[in-house]
This record gives sequence, structure tokens and C-alpha cells, in this order.
Amino acid sequence: VPALYALILLYNCIAPIVNGRDLYALGQFASPGGAGKWLLRFVLLALLTICVARLSAAAFCRENRGAGGGGLLVAFGLFFLTNTVLSSALGTHPEFRHEHYYVLFLFAAVYASRTQDPETSIRFAKVGLLIFLAASCAVSVVAPELTIERPYHSWIPGVNIRFWGLESGVAVLALAQSKTTWAAAAITVPLLYMLRSGTWGLAGFSVFALGILGACALLVLPALGVSVEEFLESREGQEAATLTGRDLLWALAVQEWKHNPLFGYGPTMWNDAYRMQIGLDHAVSAHNQFLQSLSVSGAMGLIGLLVYLGALLLYAINARRGSRGLSVALLIVVLVRCLTETPLALGGGFLSGAFVTQLLLFHIALAHGHSVVRVARPATSLITAWRAS
Repeated sequence: VPALYALILLYNCIAPIVNGRDLYALGQFASPGGAGKWLLRFVLLALLTICVARLSAAAFCRENRGAGGGGLLVAFGLFFLTNTVLSSALGTHPEFRHEHYYVLFLFAAVYASRTQDPETSIRFAKVGLLIFLAASCAVSVVAPELTIERPYHSWIPGVNIRFWGLESGVAVLALAQSKTTWAAAAITVPLLYMLRSGTWGLAGFSVFALGILGACALLVLPALGVSVEEFLESREGQEAATLTGRDLLWALAVQEWKHNPLFGYGPTMWNDAYRMQIGLDHAVSAHNQFLQSLSVSGAMGLIGLLVYLGALLLYAINARRGSRGLSVALLIVVLVRCLTETPLALGGGFLSGAFVTQLLLFHIALAHGHSVVRVARPATSLITAWRAS
């Protein structure tokens, strides 16, 4: 199972090169060619082989007897049923796609490994992420069209480029220029420190002080000549107010949901044909996990999403001690990204960094958050001796 994380991240390193991605060609996305398709098939075959081997080993060894974690698995099953199966059959534009069902093998393999220490999986994920970051930085110098988007309106003065996919590390975090990632890091890093150091009293005071500082800033800035209205009229203000144009995608998502309130548009929403129809080449998703489920899978999909997130929340909190806060930190990253991205997407293109985060959170929450039911043992020696007497 640890190899799953490294293999997916390595695929994300190689796939853009093989597919010939060119971020300088605005509005054009390179579809996988012959080599890219064979690479994808090879990776999927390797992943499925690992999963089947792990499931077979767990079935023969019976190592999970008495282990808990069934609640989280049921919640994920409901999420998959409502967001994939039902929308594929009962959506406005139903369509069955076999690649949507591969994720079941990965989650089943992780569930079968819930009694094993996830530390090895975490190390494999770290190594895969390190290779991904190093390769991205190296390719940015040799072949910048693979990793750097131009022109990109920068929030950092003097930096008008944006690294795609770099979301870890201080320098890479700054160069990524992703407001969602910045917000997640601003919440996750202090929270992880507090969970590992136990400084909750200081944390509460710090949050209160930041709130007071923010309120004072809103009162003092107009007196210094900084107008909130002028900022909102600027380009930066408009991007902040509309979340970089996501409000249009959210309106489209609600519009499509109204056509089929129960089961949504179907799995083909946001594909190439739909993007050509609406005239938005970059609209690969609703850029909001809740509206994504609502538009693609309707109210049933949203209910399944909320149940799954609720189960992840409970298990992550229960696992905070065993994981030294890592489960809560990963959960915060997922929740923050749910506001402007789709980190829980399980479609055909699930081999992404966001999926690695979700699968690792699922793994850690199961390993440290489940309760082990003790197998009934024979009577103790004292009772046996008393009965014998």
C-alpha cells in the first residue's frame, strides 16, 4: 500500500512531459497521445495489481479481525454511491465510465491495511512529494512551458509567473501564488504546531489578538487614505470579490442542478464537450466541492458528501493523538480546498496530488481513529480453578 502514494506522485511528474503539456499556449490543453495513454494504462495496472495483492493477503491472513473503521468505510461507500453510481445512471446526461470505479480498489486496499502502522505510507508519500517538487523546480528551468503559466496576474510584486502543482515548502508555497493554498497553510501550520506542543491557551489568545488586529485595521486604514471601496474596484479587489472568476462557475453549477435537483447533470459535466458548449476552456470543475457534488450528482450527491466529510471529521479528531495532529492538519487542508477546489473528486482523472492527500487522510484516520474490539478469550485461570474446585 505505501507504494500507491509514491506511484501516483511519480505519475504526476512524468505525465506532463509525455503528454507535451504547454502552459504558454493559453486555452489549449494537450490531450494524452499514444505514449501518454500507455503510461496511464501501465500506472493503473500497477496500482490495481498492488491493491489486489494487498486484499488477497489480508483475506488469507485475517489480520483485521476485531478491527474497527467500518463507519468511515460505509460513509465513503455512500459518498461514492451518490456521487458516482447514481449520477451515472439517473443524471440528466447519464453515462457509465469504467475508470470511475478504479478508486474502489485503492480505498479497499487502504481499509485492508488499517491495522498496520501508516508511518511507512507517510514516508513514501514524503519521498514522492520531494521528487515531485524537485522535478518541478528543475523542469521550470529546462522546460518552463511545462510548469510555469504566463501571463499570470501576481499577488507578489515583481513575480508574474505561477508554478502549477507546488504546494509544499516555504519557497514553493510562495511561488505557487495560490490563495487557497496560502489560507490552508496559514491555518494548518499553526494548528499542527499547537497539537504537537499543547499550547492551546496561547493559541486562543493569539486568535483573539489577530481578530482585534483585523478589526483595528478596518478602522484605521480609511484614516490613512486606504479605501476599501477603491480596493474592491481594482483588479485585485475584483479577483478577491469574485474569487478569481469562480462566481461564474458557481452560478453555472446551480443552474445545472436546478434541471435535475435529485441527481444532477451527470458525470459528463465539465468535460471537453461541456466546456466548449459554455465557452470556458479552463472550467474543468465547479471550483467548489459542495457545488461540484450538487451540480454533477444533485442533492443526493451533496448529502453523501456531507456524510463523508462528517465521518472524516470524527475519525480525524479521534486520530489526532496517534498521528500527532497530522490527521487534523490534512483534514483542514481538505476542508479549506473544498471552498475553491474539488479535492475529493473521484472521476477518471483521480491520479492527482489532491487524491493522494485524501487517500492518506483516509489511511491515517483509519489506522489511528478506529477502535479495536477485543476478541473474547476463554475464562481466566482463577475462574477456571474455582469452577474446577
